[in-house]
Amino acid sequence: MGDIPLKDKTLPLYIMDFNTYIARVTNKKTAKTYTSLYNNHLISFDVNGKIDKSYIKDINEYILALNKSASTKKAIYSLLVNITTQEPLKKKWKTLQDQFDVLKLKEQKERMKMKADVLPNKREVIQFMNEQYKLEQYKSFIVNFLLLYYNVRNKDLVIEFVKTTKEATDQTKNYFIVRKNDIVYLRNAYKTADVYGTKKFTLKSKKLQEASTAVMDSEDPTLFNYEDTDHFTRNIGKLTFKNLNESDYTKIVLMSLDLSKHKDELKRISSRRGTSVDLLLSTYKLN
Repeated sequence: MGDIPLKDKTLPLYIMDFNTYIARVTNKKTAKTYTSLYNNHLISFDVNGKIDKSYIKDINEYILALNKSASTKKAIYSLLVNITTQEPLKKKWKTLQDQFDVLKLKEQKERMKMKADVLPNKREVIQFMNEQYKLEQYKSFIVNFLLLYYNVRNKDLVIEFVKTTKEATDQTKNYFIVRKNDIVYLRNAYKTADVYGTKKFTLKSKKLQEASTAVMDSEDPTLFNYEDTDHFTRNIGKLTFKNLNESDYTKIVLMSLDLSKHKDELKRISSRRGTSVDLLLSTYKLN
């Protein structure tokens, strides 16, 4: 990734006023991200509200030398692509942006290897889950059960406990229908519901049955309610082994599998989580 050649020093100013650009961005999250990137990394190249053409070589050198992740560098180039109005330069920025995909993947693999070294094994988490059951910490037991065996995400844990199917009619909610001999886990509201639709599982476990009955008969018959979601990760971490998150649990489960022998299990995890097999392997498989 070398410097961008500036053969013609008489080129017109070809980076627009940032404030003019950002005013056109309708997505608030994107606008916030780009404003932060501009203020933290490009503001020093700003002359009277615009980036002068004389700084383009310096900008490229600055980004390449920046002690930040490949993701951050790619994001800065993405911003430059968007605010650049001169097509030849826009293409050069885009080429440099794309080259960081390789570095981003390399960094991701390194992070995954480091993560694999510190995560507990599945046996330790199961032991913790069973201890929670013995201590009658039933919500913690259920959370760990679902994270381990149904590979759910945060939103999937917003569950209301009811006795009959007639009570589980709101298609924007998730339910545990606690019947006499089993439990129907009805998932309507989860991250990829638009792709995979409602998911329905019949769960049979003596411990889960007892824990679910206790929660259903309590003053708060929910695992998490719809007011808990602002601090979801933190709240779930209070109930998991060593405050691990749902992504960590999926990685732990996948680390326990020998994929040459358990390809069917990988497909089941994909179906239960609502995630493609390819994404599981690229994002969650650490070993």
